[in-house]
Amino acid sequence: MPLTDQRYFPSGTDSFENGDAYEGRWPVQFIVGGILFYCPFETGIPDQPVVAVDLRTGQELWTKVFMNNARPSFTQIIDWKCLNNDGAFMYLGFSVNAGGGNTVLSFYDAYSGNWRYNITNVPGGTTAYGDLGEQLRYSISNVGNSTNRVWNLTAWNNTYVVSAGKVGMAESWGSQVRGNVYNSTTRPNHGYSLNATVPELQGSSNPSILKIFPGDRIIGGSANQQRVHLWGINLDKSKGPIGTLLFNNTWTAPPEWVNGNITVSGFSGGFCAWGQQDKVAVLFGKENRVHYGFSLETGNFLGKPNRNIT
Repeated sequence: MPLTDQRYFPSGTDSFENGDAYEGRWPVQFIVGGILFYCPFETGIPDQPVVAVDLRTGQELWTKVFMNNARPSFTQIIDWKCLNNDGAFMYLGFSVNAGGGNTVLSFYDAYSGNWRYNITNVPGGTTAYGDLGEQLRYSISNVGNSTNRVWNLTAWNNTYVVSAGKVGMAESWGSQVRGNVYNSTTRPNHGYSLNATVPELQGSSNPSILKIFPGDRIIGGSANQQRVHLWGINLDKSKGPIGTLLFNNTWTAPPEWVNGNITVSGFSGGFCAWGQQDKVAVLFGKENRVHYGFSLETGNFLGKPNRNIT
């Protein structure tokens, strides 16, 4: 029987329902350590299990429903070295709003799906991961006032919350972490491993972080149809004090951006690639399908291809 027989496929050439534009199937998926974690159902389904599959064998390792149908927010591999351990720990993580401004991070063992530890009162910020796999949350805020702004750069560190103040065998990870709930506000420096003053960023009344290369630099700025503003802040101690301004540059956009109503920020437009080694960022114009290169050492415009990208 032909597969197009209308008795079996009454909708003709349409596919079977695969979710709408905003609540499609396969909404959450992570791959770490050779394990695929995914949620099989779209938003709104009463039961929201998380499934773990070994990609080497195709074997389903476990299926569980977490914390009122919570979906995982991140994965993390901590490569921890201390007196009693030299190895890695792999977690499936959940970020949960517990109310009253209290964000809770819950960490579950990736192999079993069993709970390991929580961190409460986690601050906001732009997330990046360090050399050990530590979760870092960077933030730039005004600690002065509206007329005399003083910008402060902080980095919250989830491993610092756990390990700060511990020495010897207590500094071990695994069993020392398991079953504990850590409150960031009661830990040394509230869990912040970096606190530095940064200079005034001319053209930025509210500095917005675009990209973080831990141990190297922070890139921030904005883009619209009139200009591209980029600035960089140093995170490399070998190249000078942390928080030093590397560059602060504004490029005037070509008239075609306004004339063509080009989307260069937001819906399918904006910065689409970042190269730490080459120190280059790429901005994409949606309607004209042109890529624009910018230096992450100076913030200067580098150029665009001779032809549109199709």
